[in-house]
Order: sequence, then C-alpha cells, then structure tokens
Amino acid sequence: MYDKGFLLFDASPFLYIGYNASLYMLKSETHPFFLEKTKQIIQSKVMQCLDYAEMQCNEILPVFCYDGFPQWKQELQKGTYKENRSPLSSKYKSILKAEMKKYPGLHFYNKDEEADDLICTVKQKLIKKFGITKESNVRFYIFTRDNDLLQLCDSKTVLYDPAKDVGLKDERYLEQKFGISNFKKLVLYKICFGDPSDNIVGIFKGKRRKPILEMINSVKNYSEFYSNELVLPQVDEAKRLEKVIHLKKDCELSTKIFNDFNSSDIFGERKWMNF
Repeated sequence: MYDKGFLLFDASPFLYIGYNASLYMLKSETHPFFLEKTKQIIQSKVMQCLDYAEMQCNEILPVFCYDGFPQWKQELQKGTYKENRSPLSSKYKSILKAEMKKYPGLHFYNKDEEADDLICTVKQKLIKKFGITKESNVRFYIFTRDNDLLQLCDSKTVLYDPAKDVGLKDERYLEQKFGISNFKKLVLYKICFGDPSDNIVGIFKGKRRKPILEMINSVKNYSEFYSNELVLPQVDEAKRLEKVIHLKKDCELSTKIFNDFNSSDIFGERKWMNF
C-alpha cells in the first residue's frame, strides 16, 4: 500500500463522458431526466477512479483541473489548435462544471491555460509542498482521456482512462500505441508524427515510421534529437511544435490554496466523499 495517493483529475473528459452517454441513452437533451442522468454518470466515473486509487493507498487527495482557453497555443498554431473538437453546449458545460466543483478536494482553473498544463504544474507544486523524493511511498494518479498527459508518467505516476473498465495506460500501452519505450519521448513522437486531436501536423507526416521511431528511441535528449540529420532540415518547425506539445510546469495558480490548505482536512478515505 502507498501512504498517500494524489488524484489529478482532468475534468473535461468526465463532462463529455456523462453528456455523450446520456445523449446516447436518452436520445435528446430535452428529455426530462437528461441532466440528472448526466450527473449520475459523471459521479459514477469519479467514484470508479476513487475505487481504483483507494485499493492501493491509505489516504487520497483528489485534485480537479478545468480547461481554460490557451490563446498562446492558438497563436502558435495560427488559430487552428483543437479546432476539430466537438463542443459541449455552454449551458450544460457550466452546469456540470459547477456540480464537479462540489466534490471535496482541491479545484484549479486558469482562464488562459488548459487542464493538462494545470495538472503538470499542480504535480510539481505537490512534489515540492510534500517534499516527495524517489524514496517517498506515494503515487500520483492522472485521470484523463488525453494522451498528452502520458508525458508526466514515471515510476510514481500512472495514467488511467475513465472511459474504460480497465483504463490503465502503462509502458505496454505506450509501446503498442506509439512504438516508443519512454514516456518522456512522447513529445518527440508527436513532433515527428503529429496529433490529429490537437490539429498538429508532424514534421514527418507521410514518411516511413520505422527509421524515425528508431531515431526517437535512440536519442538521449532534445539536443541529440534536434541535431539528428533527419530532423535538421525542419528543426525550426520541430521546436515550434515542442512549445505547443510540451506541458507547462509554471502555470499561474492560487498559491494560497497550496500554502493554506490543511492536508488532514482533505486527505482521507471515501467516507468524506459525501456525494
């Protein structure tokens, strides 16, 4: 058992899972029980994640992060960042976000940042606040559908997809899905091959994957990557894409939350999750 588990929730996927599942079952937003059903599904998915972490940890701390609109990423992508995403109606999004914010735990939002960047920043702040080292008996759990957050995985951090019954995305998933063996090289993979979900076109779109994957797996750092003969002809574009893909560790958050919260009031078992 781990002493403590830090549960980092990317809130948006839970909203979409609840909304789309209700729409599938009830056929219309106008159904009299549509909103209630959506809330129930979201709650069940949050509880599923809590179950998963509680089986492995003595105490847990849920942290919920909410999407803002990253204008700086839009500018880097010339206004096309995530343009293919299907929208959730603003009416339901605001209602469902308000419901999630009732869940006990820490809640973070920055209008200029995405949830995945907030999660990266929050993880770093929690490591500092609790003095977490390689020897600490703790585990970070990231609950999201977004593969961008795989770049945060390591020996103390796992990613769990709430839309799946067995949602753990581990080293085996990384190898099968991307053909790479190190979570930290996910950024290099996306620079090379792109990411349709974020409307990112990789520098090697349409090229043979095998030699490029071999190069990604062989380089030891970004310097070696950018100086590789395959990358050099498009190094400027590669560096631009890195800025879009690489998660931020320095988002502006309320320092008061980290400085003032009493962990004994938030850490605990399910009994305080009064849904």
